[in-house]
This record gives sequence, structure tokens and C-alpha cells, in this order.
Amino acid sequence: VRYGQEARMYTMLTFLALLSLYLFVRAVRDGTWGRWLAFALAAAANLYVHLFALLPLGVMGLYAGWLFLRPGGRARSRDEAWRPAAALALVFLLFLPMVPYLLRGLGGELGLGGGAPSSRNAAIILDTLRLWSGGSDAGLAVYLPLLALGAGWLAVRHRGLLLAALAWVILPFALVMLLPFGQALRARYFIFALPVYLGVAACGLCLAIDWLARPARPRAGALLAGLLLVGAMAAVSAPSLAAFYAEEKQNWRDASRLVVQQAGPGDVVYVRHRYHQVGFLFYAGGWAGQAGRWTTDNVRLLP
Repeated sequence: VRYGQEARMYTMLTFLALLSLYLFVRAVRDGTWGRWLAFALAAAANLYVHLFALLPLGVMGLYAGWLFLRPGGRARSRDEAWRPAAALALVFLLFLPMVPYLLRGLGGELGLGGGAPSSRNAAIILDTLRLWSGGSDAGLAVYLPLLALGAGWLAVRHRGLLLAALAWVILPFALVMLLPFGQALRARYFIFALPVYLGVAACGLCLAIDWLARPARPRAGALLAGLLLVGAMAAVSAPSLAAFYAEEKQNWRDASRLVVQQAGPGDVVYVRHRYHQVGFLFYAGGWAGQAGRWTTDNVRLLP
């Protein structure tokens, strides 16, 4: 809800990550060049949306390597084995123009997103799970048992699906712990794994409803149990949702217009972050300062 309202890139990151995952699964099953091409295009597009799309791509790359190189794997012909490698190579070629920026971010003091690396990288796992569970410890206490119940059911009925879900959720955290991302991590960077987290929790919710409904009459018991459990989940999620709509938002439109009205010849405009400069110029409209330029210290010089 938050990032959809703010029109940030995280909704698109999640969509393209799931789309590339779907296309990847279809490519693994069908093995056609068309499937692998579609996967490569979706994965490359996601990298241009957000650099942390490297994480789901890394998960799929590791799975492809294991699937096609393990003894007794699917790769029975050289052509079939080279298709995933060719698709990943195409992703790299399409992303090649951004590689210098990526390397500069990884080697810089402020990381990929302009924020100093945090010493609490391990705590980001708990922070992310809390955010995914309604934003509170109470929500976490509700979601985690459902998650465990759903995971247990998948372990019995669909072990391969459980392993895939665990890889999609756990491996991105492992990658940022092991690789030098040089970035202050935020829970929102892992939002592409949220649908899988909620899907496993939903399996647990269905099992809990079925278990609670058994002592009563089937339909009435299922309805009552469903209402109780869904109501409990809504109750733990509602406070964080209400807090989001209650908080004061940054009004870039009025702020930019005020600066435009006050600025005159010889003045300079200072904007701290480069990604804020884009928003400022967008809302500034036909301002004369559009013809100016940003200096290295983030000052806009008027012509």
C-alpha cells in the first residue's frame, strides 16, 4: 500500500521479479529458446527498475546452475544445458550500460543507494519479517505460527515447492550478508519475496481454519473459524495501515512551486540528494532554472 501510494519503484520491482520467476519456471519446464528469451528480457528490465533485483536474479541463477549441473539433472543435451547460460549472458549484456554505476556504488563509501552501510545487517531479517507481518510484534506473533503451519504442510505434500519458497525468501538475505553490497539495507529492498511469504502463511491460515472447524458443523464451523482468524490478522495489520494514512506526507509540489516563486537571478537552489533533484525539477514546471545545471555539491545554478 505504501509504495503503491507513493508511486515508488518497489511495486514494479515485485511485479517484474514475480514475472521473471514465472518465465524462469516455464523456461525450465519447456526448455525453449523463446521462454528463455522472455525470462532474460523481464530480468534485465527489473535490473533497470532497482539494482536489488540482482537478488532474485541471483537466486534463479543458483537454481539454474544446480538444476542443470547436478548428477541426473535435466540437462541431457549440450544445447539444453547452454540455454539458461545464454539467457543469463543476455541479461548481463542488456545491463552492461549500468555496470560502471554498479561498480562505483559497490566501491563507494555510500553504497548503491547513497546511504552509509549499516552495522545492523543481521537485524534486517527480523525487521523485514515484522514489516511483512503487519508492522508490529503482535502481527509477527500471528503470522509466524501460520507460516510454520503452512511450511509443515508443504514439507509433507509439496517438498519441492517448499524448497523453492525457502530459497526465494532466505537466499536474498544470505547473499547480502556474504557479498559486499556496501549499502545500508532496508526491509523494502526485499519486498519481491513478500508474495511468497504471504502465500505460505495463507496455506497455514487455510489449515488452521480447517482444524478449528472440525469440531463444529462443517459450513458453520469453517465460516466462524475463518472470520476469527482473518479478523485477527486484520486487527494486527490495521494499526500500521492507519498510521501510514495519518502521517504527514512531504508536499513536493507546493515546496517546489514556492522555491520557484522566491528564486531570482543570481540565486542558487540546493537539493541534498540527487534523486530529490529529479522530483524538484518535475514539479518546478517551466521554471527558468530548468536551463541551469547541478554542480558537484548539488547546487542548481540559475542561468
